[in-house]
Amino acid sequence: MAKKKKIFLILGAVIVFGVFIVLAIVKNQEKLIPVTVETVEKGKIISIVTASGKVEAKTKVNVSADVMGKIIKLPVVEGQNVEKSQLLVEIDKTQNLTDVAQMKAVLAQAKVGKEEAEINHTRQKKLLDRKLISQAEYDIARINLDRAKAYVNQSQASLDRASDYLDKCTIKAPMSGTITTLNSEEGENVIIGTMNNLGTVIMVISDLSEIEVKADVDETDIARLVLDQNVEISLDAFPDTTFKGIVTEIGNAAKITGGFTEQVTNFEVTILITDTVPGIKPGMNATVDITTNTRNDIIKIPIQSVVMRKPPKEETENPDSNSGAVASTTEIDSKAVSDTGKKEEEEIDGVFMVVDKEVKFVPVTTGISDQQHIEITSGLEPDQKIVTGTYKTLRTLKDGDKVKPEEKKFDESSS
Repeated sequence: MAKKKKIFLILGAVIVFGVFIVLAIVKNQEKLIPVTVETVEKGKIISIVTASGKVEAKTKVNVSADVMGKIIKLPVVEGQNVEKSQLLVEIDKTQNLTDVAQMKAVLAQAKVGKEEAEINHTRQKKLLDRKLISQAEYDIARINLDRAKAYVNQSQASLDRASDYLDKCTIKAPMSGTITTLNSEEGENVIIGTMNNLGTVIMVISDLSEIEVKADVDETDIARLVLDQNVEISLDAFPDTTFKGIVTEIGNAAKITGGFTEQVTNFEVTILITDTVPGIKPGMNATVDITTNTRNDIIKIPIQSVVMRKPPKEETENPDSNSGAVASTTEIDSKAVSDTGKKEEEEIDGVFMVVDKEVKFVPVTTGISDQQHIEITSGLEPDQKIVTGTYKTLRTLKDGDKVKPEEKKFDESSS
């Protein structure tokens, strides 16, 4: 009986010990943080700046009237191709014809007056030479002649002005091109521009042989742009198709939009479309991808894997590890010593490297980036394991945390 009791006690002790071991294992497993891990590899990064804009003709002319009146002829339609000096608009010239006729009559009268003054001046000069009249009488004749000459010049200028207004009633094409906008119709009145009035723009003629995109680039990206950079252009009117272009002009003046508290600052960038695009029209919406840099055979990692942390106070390289892991000997003090006047340590870029199911914060230096990846210029080597997710986990992950890694390979197609 005592022997049997002893066996039960031994079995009970074994069971209790086993339960403690299982609980310890479970407890240890519960501390492991699940993370997504990827292997550092080399690849290619194309850095781009994306912006939206509008299609415009490189050369366009707003056709406006220089005289007021009613349109009596409009022999063109929107979309029509026109040649230089072709008739575009004719404005009612009835009043202008009357003005020209009147000025011609005034000029003729002035010329008669001038001829009379010349005859009188010649006669008075002969009489003065014979001392038959005084110098004062001669001076009057000379002044009348000068006045008659001035009146002829004035009448000629008035006639020239009236003739110019008459000519401006007929508007001809200043260049060859396509009528891309037609704002007026026959029978409408047109007005000329003044200081407070832009006047009537009857139509717009565009040279569609060269097409541009005027895009608004955010101020944070404008410094990366230079002339002649390659551009891929997408037009809403031609889905699933891209066209080539180059940067030809970078604006210097900022375009500020939005309210007082939420202002947006952009700069206008001009992109010349180098491809031929049949059917393209000014005013179409466009999206441009401007290539600012291309790097081949460089170390790249997902952008979300780069986090901001304070640097460890002491860092020593692990000579026994081929992974290049960096071990931290002390925990970072996150509280600044404000009472002693010392500045709080600035956070630096880094990644969490996985070594034996433990993460180590490794400072890195970054380079260019695209929409998904970022270049690492120092701090990492190929084949090392780094934490790339999840975003929620990366926000709270700390140096030395135990993790449960889940492998994820790079998408080779993105390389």
